[in-house]
Amino acid sequence: MTSYREILVEDADLSTMSRNCLRNGGFYRMGEVEKATAAELLRIPNLGRKSMREIEDWFAGHGALCGERRSDAMRQLKAMTERAASLRQQAEQTERYIEELKERLG
Repeated sequence: MTSYREILVEDADLSTMSRNCLRNGGFYRMGEVEKATAAELLRIPNLGRKSMREIEDWFAGHGALCGERRSDAMRQLKAMTERAASLRQQAEQTERYIEELKERLG
């Protein structure tokens, strides 16, 4: 079974307009499209919001993210990673404080 990433843009179940825009943008396989940011895709001439939604829906149908949805997910992942690092730092500070109190209380 072929991975959706290996599907040629010309064989993807997309409108002719979307397929042509992607090919004209230099994309040949859907895996290449998946890696592109929303901004990169929207810079392709004639690829507008409607085509963008169609492409995002195509990827969603394959259990993947692309374009704005991928960008949003990456922002959320970054924010969660930063929050986790902050919480780890707070936990370490709390552990040090507890150890210090234990030493004082003997």
